[in-house]
Parts: sequence; structure tokens; C-alpha cells
Amino acid sequence: MIFPSEVQSRRLLALSASILAVALAGCQDAELHCMHGIVTLNGSPVQTGELRLVSPDGSSPTAGAVITEGHYEVTASPGSKRVEIQAYATIGAAQESNAIPGSPPTPVRKPLLPPKYNVDSQEIIELHGNVEKDFAIDWPTTAS
Repeated sequence: MIFPSEVQSRRLLALSASILAVALAGCQDAELHCMHGIVTLNGSPVQTGELRLVSPDGSSPTAGAVITEGHYEVTASPGSKRVEIQAYATIGAAQESNAIPGSPPTPVRKPLLPPKYNVDSQEIIELHGNVEKDFAIDWPTTAS
């Protein structure tokens, strides 16, 4: 069983803050384009996860969104993007975080997807205008 280290927790917190900032911008910015849709794992909506859009050549910032009950909405600069998806299962009760004093407790989570869906993803999309894109992932998982 793999538990996130404090470094991983801090990285996740930083990513979540970035995602929140982008999400608050919504799909209203004329220079940014929007992609939204549903992410399913073995036919069921991903309850908790993240979706990131990474510029393959590093020419634009990475954008990300939280996946909640299968739904996501992300804004990013137009162009080619590599899609990274992470899904989690909650495997433990919420615990206090030492990363940021006063931050809410975070549950212990386990990644459900292998690297081929996130850091090693080869999924490329072209983001132009507002795009609806669903991702249906079939992968054997266990929640504990």
C-alpha cells in the first residue's frame, strides 16, 4: 500500500491551489479555451481525481482541474495538449496536514491509475474553442 509522503502532499496542495485559480477563471477568458466533460473508470464516474493539460513542448503553462463525481472543467491556452488523468480511492480517514497550518484535514488516498494515464500519457488533444471531451478509462482497480 502506498501512502503519500509529506512532499507529495505539498505538491498535491500546490497543484490543487493552481487548479482552483484556473477554475475560478472559468471559461470566460477570451485568450483561454475551455474543455469540459466526464471521466469514467470502468463505466462509473471518477469520484475524486485530477485532469491536467500539459504543453508537449513546454511552450505554455500546465492547466488543471479537479474531477468531482466524474465532472471536470479546465481552461488553458489553445493548442496541442497532453492529457494527464489521476483518479483516487479514499482508503483512510481525514488527517491533519502539517503542510499549511490551519488547512483542512485531508483523507488518505490511493492512486487508481497507472502512469500511462498520467505522467506517461500519450493522449494528445487539440484545444481550440470550447471543447466537450469525455474520457472512458477501462482499467482493473482495487480500492484497498
